[in-house]
Amino acid sequence: MKRAWWIAVAIAYAAGIFAGSSIPLRELPLLPASGLDKLIHAVEYALFFFIVRKAVGGRGWIPITIAILYAGTDELHQAFVPGRHAGIDDFAADLTGILLMAILTALVRDSPLLAGIRRRILALVIWRKED
Repeated sequence: MKRAWWIAVAIAYAAGIFAGSSIPLRELPLLPASGLDKLIHAVEYALFFFIVRKAVGGRGWIPITIAILYAGTDELHQAFVPGRHAGIDDFAADLTGILLMAILTALVRDSPLLAGIRRRILALVIWRKED
């Protein structure tokens, strides 16, 4: 049941991204800072990766692959929307969000691969507190 809920959330979120990408730029408010749109792209796809990871069980490269493929198709879709363009810079921002969230979730979850690194960091922090 829990996985079905996350799958529904992933589909709804993907539909929201598609709907937002279908709006011509002239109908969207201008962003005050030039880099703010890239930050929005990164956050949007970081969240999308997180949701997809929950939906597919969070193992392996499957959630990363799904998120990257969807980001690519989203940029391709925008090439056909009047007043929009497909930008490699937007795709790079999408990838940045996906990869940062992938790294963050790998560090946070109980990964045997990273357990040794976490133990070393904790030991260093505890050791520093004793000084």
